[in-house]
Amino acid sequence: LAEYGAALMEQNPGQHFTFINVKQDATSDMIARRARRLVQSFQDKGVAKDKVIVSIPATEQGVHATRILVKEDGILVNLAMVAGMSHAAVCAEVGATWITFHLDRLEKVYEDRGEPSQGIKAIQNTIALFDMHNIETKVMISGFRDVRRVLEFPGAHG
Repeated sequence: LAEYGAALMEQNPGQHFTFINVKQDATSDMIARRARRLVQSFQDKGVAKDKVIVSIPATEQGVHATRILVKEDGILVNLAMVAGMSHAAVCAEVGATWITFHLDRLEKVYEDRGEPSQGIKAIQNTIALFDMHNIETKVMISGFRDVRRVLEFPGAHG
């Protein structure tokens, strides 16, 4: 994975998002160990630590691991599959460099609750909250079925 990522970075300089496989029963310590090993693999290939962003699911264990990775190791983390504004705030509080909302999945959750437009509002409100309070965590949105939907999220970083 690191070899492939490093080769991609030669063609596309800048930061690189990479993912760790986290199983349901993974503890925060297991997640942190895997992330450290992955970042070290990139460093062994000559990639600076600040060029690698490790994506971790924003589960309770993932959030705990992020706090450790950011504070103890200075590793950049993207917490993925954020579920709403309060969840996003917790992710920012532990030092996540990025958070990612998956639009289609979030909309499905709210549609199942009978609140069809609340997923979009949750993302928009998070962007506004982060902007208002100068929160450095960047907001990314994935899972678009239609690229024109990007226009619904001015201020998103990715």
